[in-house]
Amino acid sequence: MSRLPEREQDLTKSEVIVGAIRTGNIADMKKFQEEDEEIGALYKYLETGNLPDSAEKSKKVLMQSDEHSVVDGILMKMRKDTEDFVIVVPGVLKKKIMEEFHDNQGHFGTVLTQRRIQAKYIWRNMTKDIIE
Repeated sequence: MSRLPEREQDLTKSEVIVGAIRTGNIADMKKFQEEDEEIGALYKYLETGNLPDSAEKSKKVLMQSDEHSVVDGILMKMRKDTEDFVIVVPGVLKKKIMEEFHDNQGHFGTVLTQRRIQAKYIWRNMTKDIIE
């Protein structure tokens, strides 16, 4: 039950690949998203239409599903402020992404590093994780 973005310019397959290239290949990203404790149930629902057994988890998944899509096997979220799609990062890749943007792309400070990461990725408590 994958849903594509409504606007064609929102996302292309190459943009997904470019966004994920530093964190591993697309198959790894998909696997990590599927297996992630926090986002796995949402991913599976968008792909299969099957809700988790728990009523609490099902409610959470349904609330999140409107602003998320699986595009070319990758879980994406539409940013409310720009309506751009960004990759939802599984927990196992958060540190790697932060290191890539801070260490390998220049030391730009916390605020600029956060903005650069937010342009392509999203995860819960991102700001807190970047500051720490």
